[in-house]
Amino acid sequence: MSIAVDVIWILIPSVIMLLAMWDYIDNKARKRNDRHSFNLMKQAFFISLCVVCCILIDRYLLDTILDSILMNLVTRDLMQILLLPVVLVIASVIVGPSKAIMIGDRAKLKK
Repeated sequence: MSIAVDVIWILIPSVIMLLAMWDYIDNKARKRNDRHSFNLMKQAFFISLCVVCCILIDRYLLDTILDSILMNLVTRDLMQILLLPVVLVIASVIVGPSKAIMIGDRAKLKK
């Protein structure tokens, strides 16, 4: 189960990076200046760092956490599945929100 979870964890940021590269190439072909590919790449790097943390936690700390804190009330497989969402939530709280996205100019919207 551990290898399957690791593969799924690695596939998530990989797919986002592929989407970012596809969007970048599409923008260059259409000569647009969107920032979507840049935002996707930032998200992919953030998720990649979280995945690396999850793999390290899974390899070195998860058994200790299960034995000492949870006292085997939760299975290792369930903890592996829940580990990435928990790490993503904790990391997003630590990093904080991104800047607000504005749709158009505020002066134009207030008219």
